[in-house]
Amino acid sequence: ARGLAQATMAQAAENDGFAHYVREHFADFLEQWSSEPSASLDTSGTDNDARFDYLEQCKTMRDDDRTTLYVDFQHLEQHSVELADAVVSEFYYLEAQLRVALHGVMSRHHPEAVMADKEYTVSFYNMSTLLRVRDMKSDCVGKLLSFSGTVTRTSEVRPELVQASFQCEVCGSVSDPVVQQFKYCEPRKCKNASCPNTAEWRLQIAPTSVSRFVDWQRVRVQENASEIPAGSMPRTLDVVVRGDTVERAKAGDNSIFTGALVAVPDVAQLSAPGERLQVVSKIDSHNPTDGVTGLKALGVRELTYRLVFLASSILSADTHEGFANIRDDSEDEILKSMSAADKDKIDAMKTTPNIYDKLAASIAPTVYGHGEIKKGILLMLLGGVQKVPPYLSVGWDFLGSRMLMARHDPVKPVREGRSCPVRTCPCRLSATRLISPPPQPPLIPSRSPHPAASSQ
Repeated sequence: ARGLAQATMAQAAENDGFAHYVREHFADFLEQWSSEPSASLDTSGTDNDARFDYLEQCKTMRDDDRTTLYVDFQHLEQHSVELADAVVSEFYYLEAQLRVALHGVMSRHHPEAVMADKEYTVSFYNMSTLLRVRDMKSDCVGKLLSFSGTVTRTSEVRPELVQASFQCEVCGSVSDPVVQQFKYCEPRKCKNASCPNTAEWRLQIAPTSVSRFVDWQRVRVQENASEIPAGSMPRTLDVVVRGDTVERAKAGDNSIFTGALVAVPDVAQLSAPGERLQVVSKIDSHNPTDGVTGLKALGVRELTYRLVFLASSILSADTHEGFANIRDDSEDEILKSMSAADKDKIDAMKTTPNIYDKLAASIAPTVYGHGEIKKGILLMLLGGVQKVPPYLSVGWDFLGSRMLMARHDPVKPVREGRSCPVRTCPCRLSATRLISPPPQPPLIPSRSPHPAASSQ
C-alpha cells in the first residue's frame, strides 16, 4: 500500500511537466552543489562525496537517523535562479516533489538507510527577504517565505494524522491512502462499485497500514516590540511545526520562521464562548449514497478563514540587528561573543565612580527626572535574587520575581521609561510587568475639621 501511494505521487509528477522539472533539477542540485568551486565540476559522486555539501549532510542523516535535510536558500539561488523562483512561488504545491527528490537521492547514495515507512522532509533557511507578522497576508498564501517574531506560547507535542487508510464497515474493503487536509478527512465513497457506503468507515492504525502520524506542535508568535506601530496592538500568528522541528522554540525567544502560509477554515470563531464544536453529519441512514460535501463537513456556513503558518525551520534571530537572545547566558558564551574593545570598555567601567547613577540615567535619557523609577527599572533588568524551585533538577538558574509599580499621570515621560527596557531587552521582561494603574479622579476636600482629610 505504501508503494502504491508513492507510485501514485510519482505518476502525478510525471503528468505535470512543471513538477517533474523542479524535482529533477532539485535532485541535481543536491548531488552537485559544493562550496568549493573545483568540486562542483566533478559530478561523479563516487569517491568525492565528502566534498559535496548536501551529500555529506545526507550521510549525517543516515548516521544520526534523521529525516530532515536543511538547505541554505542562498545556495539554491546561486545554483539556479529559475529553480529558486519556482520553489518560492509554488512551495506548498511543490513540497511533495522536493521530498520525492530527496528520497531518490537517499536511495541512490544510501539505500541501506531508506525504509518504506520513512518520510523525508526538506527545510529551507537563510531566505533573502525577512518579513514581519503584519506582512503575512492573503497574497503570501502558498509561497516560501520567512518572518521574524517573538514566541509567546507553545503547546505540547501531539501526534497528527497526515495520511490515513480506512476500512469500509459495510463490505470490508480498504480504501486508498487519504491525505488529511488540516481536518479529519474520510473517503467520499467506497472503491467497491457494488457498495453504496459513503459514511461508515474505520481508521486503520495497524503497523501494516499506510496511516501515518507525525509530531505536531502549535507555537503562538507575536510581532517584535520594535515593529509595532504607535497606537496599535501587537499582532499574533499561529505557527504549526512538525517532525524534527518541534520543541525548537521556547517562550520568549526571538526567532525566524521559514515555511509557507496556508488558509484554514476558522471554525472556532463561529461558536459561542464555552461551546464545544461537534461535526454533525446530516445523512439519511436509509439512503447513505449522498455524502457530506464542501464546508458542511466542518459545520461552516460562512467563507471565513484564518491564516496559519506551516514552519519547516526555526532559527534564532540573535545574529540579526535589532534582536537579542539571552537564553544562553553562561560566562564563556558571553566572553566569546564580545570583542577585545568591548572587554576593555567593561574593564574601564569597573573603576568608574557613581556607575550605578550613570547606568540609571542612561535609561530613557530624553526624560528629565524620575530617577527612582529609572533605578527601579535598572534593578529589575540586572538585579534579583536566585530562586531554585524544589521541583526542578540541579542546573536550572532562575531569578526571583521582579515587579515595579509606578503611580503616575498618563503622560509621555513615564511611557518612555516603560518602553525603553522593552526595546533594550525584550526576553528578560517576558515575565516582568510594569504596572501603571488608571488615573484616579482628584480627591475633593471634605468639610471634616481634621487636617489630614483636607491635606489629601
